[in-house]
Formats: sequence, structure tokens, C-alpha cells
Amino acid sequence: MFAQPLMVSAENSILATATKDVLTMLGEPAAKALFWELRLLEISVEPEEFDIIKVDTGLRKIFGSAAELFMGDIYREFKTRLSEEGITDDEIEIKDTNISAADKILRLLAPKATT
Repeated sequence: MFAQPLMVSAENSILATATKDVLTMLGEPAAKALFWELRLLEISVEPEEFDIIKVDTGLRKIFGSAAELFMGDIYREFKTRLSEEGITDDEIEIKDTNISAADKILRLLAPKATT
């Protein structure tokens, strides 16, 4: 029996792509090494298996507190791409400086209340 493919939301696919693009800014050799390290931690950056919490945890294991710099870039890139796709308004800015970039991303992913 074959496993059913997972349904990947548009938002999760955009987030996975934004994450890969941000980490690739390190340069191809460094990005390849980083993706390899993440795979060793059983963390995937492919949309079908992507989990931003696992990525955040993995980056923190690799880079320590400096991982927040990467996560901040991922948050900004994700927010921009959501706006470009018409999924959310670019004017939305989570200004709470006491929460991590991963938590800001989760807030963007949270279902919106309708009135």
C-alpha cells in the first residue's frame, strides 16, 4: 500500500520556498551544508514535510541564538510573498517585539476570523 500524498497548503508551500531562498542567500556551498545538517536532524525544507517549528529548532541547534536572524529574514520574506500572492495584506505587521520570528510566522498562518 502506498502512502497518500499530503495536501500542502498554499501558505506552507510559500513558507517552504521562502525559507529555502533565505537560507540559500548564504551561498550554494553553505546552503547545501546547512540543508544536509537539517536532514541529519530529520528536518525537511520540502513543502510536503515542511514544519517551521522544526526548522526553527534545527537552526537554533546549529546557530544558537543567531538563528533568530535567519528566522526574522524568513518571516519578512514570507510576509512579502503572501502579499504578492494576494493571500494577505502587506500592511499587516506584527509589531510585538517580545515574540520570536517563528511565532510571528505562526500568527500569519493562523486561520483568520471572519465577521
